[in-house]
Amino acid sequence: MYLILSEKSEDATRIKAVLGPSGIEVSDRHQLLTELDRNPQLLILIIAPSVAAEQAFAITTELRTLFPYLNAILLRNHLDVPTFSAALESGIKDVIDVADATGLLSAVRRCESATEQLTAGRFAPGIAPKRGKLITVYSAKGGSGKTTIATDLAVLLARESIGRICLVDLDLEFGDVATVFRVSPERSIAATTELDGEIDGESLSKAIVNFNERLDLLLAPSDPDEITKITTASIARILGLLQRSYEYVVVDTAPTMSPIMRQTLRESDLALLLTTLDMPAIKNLKIALAILDSFGLGIERRRIILNRADSKVGLSSSDVEELIGEQVALAVPSNSKVAAAVNDGRPLALAFPHNAVSRSIEELVGIVRSLVERGDKPLLV
Repeated sequence: MYLILSEKSEDATRIKAVLGPSGIEVSDRHQLLTELDRNPQLLILIIAPSVAAEQAFAITTELRTLFPYLNAILLRNHLDVPTFSAALESGIKDVIDVADATGLLSAVRRCESATEQLTAGRFAPGIAPKRGKLITVYSAKGGSGKTTIATDLAVLLARESIGRICLVDLDLEFGDVATVFRVSPERSIAATTELDGEIDGESLSKAIVNFNERLDLLLAPSDPDEITKITTASIARILGLLQRSYEYVVVDTAPTMSPIMRQTLRESDLALLLTTLDMPAIKNLKIALAILDSFGLGIERRRIILNRADSKVGLSSSDVEELIGEQVALAVPSNSKVAAAVNDGRPLALAFPHNAVSRSIEELVGIVRSLVERGDKPLLV
């Protein structure tokens, strides 16, 4: 049994024709890590030509630490020295021309032989370090209250969880997490770009703001010029590193479907999708759901949150469900204390812990934990 990482089904079909039908197909990082968590005995990964080289190198660099006994083989349509060098540097064991069936078989056999020697005696594949769960709070329309939900979810998870929590503000242009917590944004996600080369634990630690003994913050930049240095690949790397150190990584997002937002949602263990009782928000949510379906974040990894659900505007929760074709998992009421807490510089759950909105977010914590901690297995598989 082996893994195939491919974005095109025809690539996987060709690989199985060479290596046999036992290959497990995955199309993205989230599916790949889920399968490895479920089957740590999997020791061979074939990366198809449809996976971009930069993405392949980022994934294998991460896997080198999480699953050190995994052997990755990269298939390319054309071989060149720069690709070969970068592949070896990222931990890939071999680079093979996609048309070279004999070469692929030989590479797999070499990897299997090397693994047998390494795992003999006292060396054996152990349990990979537990990855923290990535929870993304998203709305397709601004003003939905996603920052309130994200910040208070992080606060309450930090209060009730065993491990540490990190709240990440990925609304890079107009993020409000620093305002809600009333902390200086001098240290932000932009600090990860200060060191030359790949983002690592050292550069990431320079960006983290400690809020209390259980909760850390990774803030949006305060300088617009710094945003241009932040790429989709760097965000993927940052979130992967955070998942190694925190029990939960909660992400507040921008109301867009930018490449960074798509990548973050695609990698999420659970996406909390906010809407309100107005037709533009519901329409945008329906469009967002179609986009999520298109890249594999299906109904099993997302939940709909209706904010300000008691607003008297001629629509109800059941109307929302009928319009979008999915159930509302949680209805959060309106309350004037939300704005009062922000003006006071404290998250609502800390400023007014017995408030109706705070109680709703406590219920959301239960929903999140029940979904992502089922027997400590991957989410909803």
